Amino acid sequence: KNTSFLHKEGFNLFYFDFRCCGESSGKMLSVGALEARDLDAAVSFVKARRPDDNLAIYGVSMGSMVAFSGLTRHPELRAAVLECPFWSHDDALARYAWAKFSIPYYPFMPLVFFFVR
Repeated sequence: KNTSFLHKEGFNLFYFDFRCCGESSGKMLSVGALEARDLDAAVSFVKARRPDDNLAIYGVSMGSMVAFSGLTRHPELRAAVLECPFWSHDDALARYAWAKFSIPYYPFMPLVFFFVR
């Protein structure tokens, strides 16, 4: 990813993978909820070690949605670049269910959404 423009603007760059993504371990991808915890931990990690740095966040797809929601919890994030955010959490979850497990939308996903909420 070309994020060097953030560094040129004076922002600290810290890269991490969500659980079950990239080189990170884990057995469960939650499409947002657990990944928000990953973001919170990453921000805490950086702030503890570099409290005076300007922090920006860059996310792609699910990462962009987690980054967007994290902006309200982390006002120390001074800038955000959100690439390819999905339009709807339900739509993204339904697409993931189909792509990963071949679960059709009807009748299963409306039931999943009902019980998850």
